[in-house]
Amino acid sequence: MKKKSVIFLILGILSTVFIFSNSCTTAEISSEQSGRIVDFVSQIVNCDTDILTTAVRKSAHMFEFFLQSLAVCLFIDSLGKFPKYVIYTLFTGLLTACTDEFLQLFFDGRGSMVSDVFIDFSGTIIGAIIYFIIYTIIKKTYMKKKMPAA
Repeated sequence: MKKKSVIFLILGILSTVFIFSNSCTTAEISSEQSGRIVDFVSQIVNCDTDILTTAVRKSAHMFEFFLQSLAVCLFIDSLGKFPKYVIYTLFTGLLTACTDEFLQLFFDGRGSMVSDVFIDFSGTIIGAIIYFIIYTIIKKTYMKKKMPAA
C-alpha cells in the first residue's frame, strides 16, 4: 500500500474515533461543549437559543460525518478505486452512524434516535457528493491537458 493510502486510512480511522469519542460523553459534557459554540453564535445572530442549540448540535454531527466521508473517499481514490467503490464510503458512514447511536445508549442522559442516523448519514452523502464533483472537475481538467492539439 502506498504511503499516501496509509495516511488517508489513518485519517479515516481517526475521524471515526473522534465521532465515537464524542458519543462516549455524558449529556452534561456534550451540552457544555455545544453551549460554548451557541453562546458565541448567539452574540452574532439573534435567535431562539433552543433552536440555535439544536442547529449547532445537528450540524456538528453532519460535519463529523462529512469529514469522515472525505477521508474515506481520499483513501479509496488513493487506491485507484474511486468512483467505482464509493459505496464503501456510504457503507462506512451508515455503519458508523448506527454504531454511534447505539453507543450513546450507554452514557448518562444520552439517547439514540433514528433521525440522528439520517442526519449523520446526510453528512456522509454530502461529503461523497462534494468529493465526486471535485474528482470529476480535476479529472476533466487533467484529460484536457493530456489530449494532443488537433
